[in-house]
Amino acid sequence: MEPNQKDPDRQQVAWINQEVARYAHQGLVPGAAAEAEAVRNWRHNRYKMYQRLQSLGILEKTAFVLSQKCQEAMNRYVIAGMPPTDAREQAVAEWMMLGPEEAPDR
Repeated sequence: MEPNQKDPDRQQVAWINQEVARYAHQGLVPGAAAEAEAVRNWRHNRYKMYQRLQSLGILEKTAFVLSQKCQEAMNRYVIAGMPPTDAREQAVAEWMMLGPEEAPDR
């Protein structure tokens, strides 16, 4: 890796930690059922990603941040006039339900 090229893992860890801190300032903390569901989904359908996030120490934090991003998107869609059930479905598809990996290494 070239010295001036940024490490994507380090960037991801920094972004997740920054977002967790931002949400903490708003009084939001990890631990919702949606986050646990996301982690289970990723373990089953995105095992490589699950392992990578776990090895970086940001698995639960990532689930928390993406859960918050999902909620924010859902709120924006409802404000824009989308029916709440459609807004939730769209937001979950965008932020939480990542498709399966091609070849899980287990």
